[in-house]
Amino acid sequence: MEYSKALEKARLLKITIGMMILFKGIKEKASKAVFDVDAVIKSLEQEEWVSASASLLKIRDFVGSYRDTLSRIELENNETLDLLEKRIGYIESFIGEQIDKQIDKEE
Repeated sequence: MEYSKALEKARLLKITIGMMILFKGIKEKASKAVFDVDAVIKSLEQEEWVSASASLLKIRDFVGSYRDTLSRIELENNETLDLLEKRIGYIESFIGEQIDKQIDKEE
C-alpha cells in the first residue's frame, strides 16, 4: 500500500463526510467527523501512525452512528456507507502496515 494513496483516500473521506453535512439529522456529527478526518490527514503527513489510528476510530464511531440511522433496505444499497467503509478500511490497513514496519525496526 502506498502512502500517497492513503492520503488520497483520507482526502476523499473528508469530501464524502463533508457532503454528509447536508444529510438530515447528522449535520453536527458530520461536522465533527470532518475535523477528525483533518486530524487523520495531519497525522499521516507527520507519520504519527498511532495518532492517525486514534482519530480514525472516532470516524468509525461516526460511521456506526450513521449506519444506525438507516433502515434495513437503506443498509443494503447505501453507496455512501460503502464508500466510507472502503476508504476507512484502506487507511486502517495502511496504518497497520506502517505500525508493523515500525515494530520490526525497533526489534
